[in-house]
Amino acid sequence: MANLSNINNKLIVSDGGHLLINQTANANYVLQMDGLDGTVYSYFKSDVATTGARIGLNSDDLRVFNQQASGELHLGTAGTTRLTISSGGDATFSGNVNIVTASTGQTPYAQTDQLVIENTGNSGIQFLAGTTSFTGMFFGDSGSATRGQLYYN
Repeated sequence: MANLSNINNKLIVSDGGHLLINQTANANYVLQMDGLDGTVYSYFKSDVATTGARIGLNSDDLRVFNQQASGELHLGTAGTTRLTISSGGDATFSGNVNIVTASTGQTPYAQTDQLVIENTGNSGIQFLAGTTSFTGMFFGDSGSATRGQLYYN
């Protein structure tokens, strides 16, 4: 079967079953889109959503947006949400967080590996606040969120 295309080659279904949008050459992807100005987005909307979601490229940047005013963005693996970003910008991780500048090759201690900051050189955490505010670390349990504290005022 020959290629099926519209008159301006804006939409092509190749004989291999690939769908090309604004493309004439197939890089062997099932769906391939190209924005003429370097920007291309796919838009998704359900019957109950008021705005939907966009996934696409803007120049060299991959962008993923939930356009719903109160919607969350979920990223996951193995069918489980691993990162949730709320509409207000708060991020919630499910699982451990490892921030690695350069790996030391050391395995973190399993009892305290929820947050690991690693580098082969200097490594640290810095807290910054306004001059009339304090910075601190608070320790809690199921009885109180502030059982112990280290803070600077």
